[in-house]
Amino acid sequence: MSREGHRVRYKEYKCTFPGCNEPAKTKYNCISHVWDGHLKLLAHEYHGIAYKSLPEEKRKEVKSKCLEYITFVIDTVNQRKRKPYKTGLADTIESTKEIENNYQIISIAPLCNEDFITIQSVNKNIKRLCIAGELFSEAGFFQRSDQKNKNEIQKITGALEQLKNVVGYSFVYKNDENNQKYGFMAQELQEIYPNTVKVLPDGTLSIDTVALLPYIVSSLKELYTSITELNKVTEITQKIKDILKEVLEPQEIDENELFIGKFGLGPKKIIWWIAMIFTILSIIEVICIPNFGMIWVWTIVVSFINWLSYWKSDWNDEAINNNIIKFNKEVIFNIITRWYIIISIGLIAFSMTFLMGSTLQIYMSIVIAFNSLIVGLTFYDMTKKLAGYLMIFSIILAILLLVILSFIQPSYFCLLSTRKLTQSNRYVFIKEQPPWNCMAPSLHSNSSSLIVDYTKPFSLKAIDFGVTARVELKCENGISFTCGNVELESSL
Repeated sequence: MSREGHRVRYKEYKCTFPGCNEPAKTKYNCISHVWDGHLKLLAHEYHGIAYKSLPEEKRKEVKSKCLEYITFVIDTVNQRKRKPYKTGLADTIESTKEIENNYQIISIAPLCNEDFITIQSVNKNIKRLCIAGELFSEAGFFQRSDQKNKNEIQKITGALEQLKNVVGYSFVYKNDENNQKYGFMAQELQEIYPNTVKVLPDGTLSIDTVALLPYIVSSLKELYTSITELNKVTEITQKIKDILKEVLEPQEIDENELFIGKFGLGPKKIIWWIAMIFTILSIIEVICIPNFGMIWVWTIVVSFINWLSYWKSDWNDEAINNNIIKFNKEVIFNIITRWYIIISIGLIAFSMTFLMGSTLQIYMSIVIAFNSLIVGLTFYDMTKKLAGYLMIFSIILAILLLVILSFIQPSYFCLLSTRKLTQSNRYVFIKEQPPWNCMAPSLHSNSSSLIVDYTKPFSLKAIDFGVTARVELKCENGISFTCGNVELESSL
């Protein structure tokens, strides 16, 4: 007891755990320090519980382990006569110097055959602390990552392709088979991400798992981009399916709306543009090509019919927006038939303008015969859909035939009365009259030696000799026939 009557707390025990420099403590405090400061996190079966919170039975087990890491020292302040309890050490230590020497004698079984505490050199500026292969922190760890200290900064690309080759494993350490762990194999990871694996001085491999985080983040972003694009493709595919469903599947049509388009050439929005185009064409044709009377008369009539359809038609544009017209085959067939008649009349006007003589009769016979065949099949036993296709085909065929015959003109040949002109025979004329629809026909020559003689119809007069001239028969509607060459012989 002290002079004041209080019990003296003898601080006669010191921690011998490697690297610990704590001063001497009472026996209870020293045991509590060894457990809480050193052994608590190494003994996993006790779940890191503090010494004072352990149950009585477990506290006895923990105490026996902690006694191996404490030693008795003499309290130089408070002396007592009795000897202390024996500790895990064979002998007591009498001085601080002996304690320091004893640190070098105590041997602790290593974990996983590695040094318990090591400081490894990563480079000349960075050191790595390794404690029993594990490191614990209540507040987490921080890694230096300031941009101002970095150079050669590049974004990671293709991370997902590399990350697919990384395999995770579950395992147990050879000296701790009761606790299952999860992680990677350093040898495998070294082949994929060499910079994340470090070779220790003893030849073993360690992994910097924090270095994998940028690859994981980049992979997630690439995966998100792929999923977003896939969702867009899925949305487009679904829209296409919906459109095909609307087109292919029949829909219910109100019978009261079946009369839509019964009188008219099509939707008003389209007919307005067609009427404007034909009106402008009519004005241009009357001014620029007045000799093509049949053609510009037809365009004027077509523009008038389209304007009449636009103003008087019972066509309901709202029905088009509701997709009613799309499935009404009768309305579509009526439109095709009306335009077929209009275009057929136009082909007649063009053929009478550009086809000369019997060529016009041949063309008209073919077109009328084909149209009669279509009409007959339509009223006999043929679907309206097939009839519509035949009408479109016949129009295309008639246009091609008209263009070909306009260039060939097989029914009329320009024959001259002679191929040679002399001083005694100065006139040349055509043997056959021009076709009836050749407007204002006249002979022309490429030489000034032949001039038109208005006293005789379709004749040329030679005024100079010693040349060869080419003669042509031209119509005002743009059609011309080559009559051949005429030699103008000079007198000897």
